[in-house]
Amino acid sequence: MRRLIKPCIRVAVLLLVGLPSSSLSAQLAHWRALMGDWYFQRQSYEKAMESYEKAGLPYNMGHTAYLLGDFEMAAVEWVAAATSFRNPSDQADAWYNAGNAYFHQGRYAEAVDAYKNSLRRSPNREDARKNLRLAQLALPPATPPPPPPPQKRTTNQWLDQANWRVEVLPAQMSAEEARKRLERLVVPLETESAKQYRRLAPSNIPRRGEKAW
Repeated sequence: MRRLIKPCIRVAVLLLVGLPSSSLSAQLAHWRALMGDWYFQRQSYEKAMESYEKAGLPYNMGHTAYLLGDFEMAAVEWVAAATSFRNPSDQADAWYNAGNAYFHQGRYAEAVDAYKNSLRRSPNREDARKNLRLAQLALPPATPPPPPPPQKRTTNQWLDQANWRVEVLPAQMSAEEARKRLERLVVPLETESAKQYRRLAPSNIPRRGEKAW
């Protein structure tokens, strides 16, 4: 956790007198940070959280939330701290801590990204490297792509057979030969299709002994 210099709180309060508004805001933030550290050392984490929030210290808020078991809030605050820090070492610490908070939530993909961000800023961090491997091992297996949808077959069996037979025709032939082959393919299919139709459709031909009127 980032530590501030801890002068006597009484001295910090005296420094507030006679300062311009900008300096007064800075001194108030500093005093609230001191109060947060004071509560934190006494394990009064809820009160420490309030002081750190008023002081605008997301890194300290993340640490306090982590100890309170609020890993979601800890991750949010540490990510905010990592994006606000300018020092790469501080950024690496914040990303590493965010990775731990994600890991405790079972958000392993986000933990992997956080550890990688930490290693980008501090490549020699062995703790981040070890935790990265653990997070990668905890990732669920990749879901295989769904199988392609089945090809729709036409309901007309005659067309299926005709299309299949036409595909085996040679690529080059004379027009006369193509006509003859097409007749040999299509005519039997037409005949078979007509037979099937007659079997399914009611016959209009009068039977013997019946009069067609």
